Amino acid sequence: MGGFPIAPQAPFGSFAPAGATRGFPIASGLFGFRGGECKEEMRELETVRRRFQLTAVACDEISDLIISFCDKAGVDPNDTIRYRLSAEDCLMHWMERGFEGHEVILQTGTRFGTPLMILEAEGPREDPNAVENEEVGAYCGSVLVSLNLKPEFSYTDGVNRMTFRLKRKSRNQLVMLAAVVLSALAVGFLGLLLPGQIREKITSGMLEPLYDAFLNLLGCVAGPLVFISVAWGIYGIGDMETLGRVGKKLILRFARVMLAAGCFAAVCFPLLGPGLTTGAGRGGKLSGLAEMVLGIIPSSIVEPFASGNMMQIIFLAVAMGIGLLYLGRRTETVAKVMDQLNAMVSLAMRVIGKLVPAAIFLVIVVMVWSKSFETLGNVWKFLAVYAGAVLVFAALMVLWTAWRRKVSPWLLIRKSSGIFMLALTTASETATFAASADTCENRFGIDSSLVSFGLPLGTMMHCPVLTIYYLLVIFFFAGRYGVACSPVWLVVSVFVAIVMAVAAPPVPGGSAVVFAVLFAQMGIPPEAVTPALAIDALMDHFIVAFEQMLIPMSLINASAKLGMLKMEVLKGDDR
Repeated sequence: MGGFPIAPQAPFGSFAPAGATRGFPIASGLFGFRGGECKEEMRELETVRRRFQLTAVACDEISDLIISFCDKAGVDPNDTIRYRLSAEDCLMHWMERGFEGHEVILQTGTRFGTPLMILEAEGPREDPNAVENEEVGAYCGSVLVSLNLKPEFSYTDGVNRMTFRLKRKSRNQLVMLAAVVLSALAVGFLGLLLPGQIREKITSGMLEPLYDAFLNLLGCVAGPLVFISVAWGIYGIGDMETLGRVGKKLILRFARVMLAAGCFAAVCFPLLGPGLTTGAGRGGKLSGLAEMVLGIIPSSIVEPFASGNMMQIIFLAVAMGIGLLYLGRRTETVAKVMDQLNAMVSLAMRVIGKLVPAAIFLVIVVMVWSKSFETLGNVWKFLAVYAGAVLVFAALMVLWTAWRRKVSPWLLIRKSSGIFMLALTTASETATFAASADTCENRFGIDSSLVSFGLPLGTMMHCPVLTIYYLLVIFFFAGRYGVACSPVWLVVSVFVAIVMAVAAPPVPGGSAVVFAVLFAQMGIPPEAVTPALAIDALMDHFIVAFEQMLIPMSLINASAKLGMLKMEVLKGDDR
């Protein structure tokens, strides 16, 4: 049983729907913020199928129906325009491929509470998302789909199908977090009026079991999430034909930036961690590095998932990804199964995301009743160290780019300030995508073909700010719970943080699973997950803003190496 995080006992992610954040959805209806409104919307969003003959007139009718449906679903007006334009692009693509006059079906409705639009057209396979640019490779389309930047294409029984998963307008996470915290504090202090015995019975009989069930759910999803994400990522990204020359160079550059961020964060260990030791403890002595390397090979396929050994799970995932890549078309069926499992795990993470506010609520109530807030002590120190580390790392990246390209660092900062402010206010990678693409191409002078591939790929794989964040969270809670930290432990923490920054998809609930994985691997008690999530909600806007600001810096350097950078545009003052 995990228990609650009471004080330690010893000093030990073209089409960009807003709202797809890396954090969790506080505004989930669990505390009644939008209960009546959501129920009214759900009654209106009945599943409807409408049939059309694909003509220019039909395209206009479908566009009007899409606008009406998005309005009923509570979609942001700007996103409604993007959905409509994307649907029109799909229909025009099919008309240009000889589908004019064929039957087209528009289906609208909901699935598990998510508004959906589906366009269907009978005929030969025609994917509107397909990318024919040989330089960047066809993998670009799949990257955009995985980030919800394009609708998902499927072809079954002679029917082309485009699925749009709509995003409703989301409330500010900080406001909702404040509502959850205030509600929990109110319940907690009112509960102090109850006799102590009654509070103990409520805690042991209801609150602790519910919290332990939440931790068990995290542990259940964590292993499959890491395995599928790593294996599927290697299989998709490593394909020599679909990735292209540009993609390989970008991935190597992103990997170097991530490694630099990990090493930079490790330097901050003395500021938050409990201090290094050469004694036994998790990771052992320095000589234990060899044991750690040999220990990543499991005795059976099932054992890593049963024991929660992330190093062994990552080893199996890498082996599986390389195997799928080597066998190629002979494993197409297995690859399809992996893709479907990946979608199922992502759905499970979204469900977990809806449970996170309740978990935070439970933890705060119990903290009040036990009069123990030591677990969150010195949070201000963590926030200060992390903010300082990110500012220094971002400044170093900007200065390096300015020195290499012989431009003013203030010019780079000014040109990227629009991206930074938009990401800071929305905390959404997808909401920032259109502005980032425009800035990279028209203000930094990066070739459009590189932007079309490198920007979505960077959103998935260029995560230095997130890597620093995960490492400092590990250090902070290791210090709070007195975890024995050796040099080998420090090396493992850097490796695991980098892997999880890339492996975790940017969907609601992702942070909860990531913290469960990180803490389990690094010997931190699982009850630290929920306090970490409370901190995560505070930092979400900050993390997304700096990530989105730094991606163009790497793309500028990569495009210069590839001869795809217009220096006159980069150096131009476009005020």
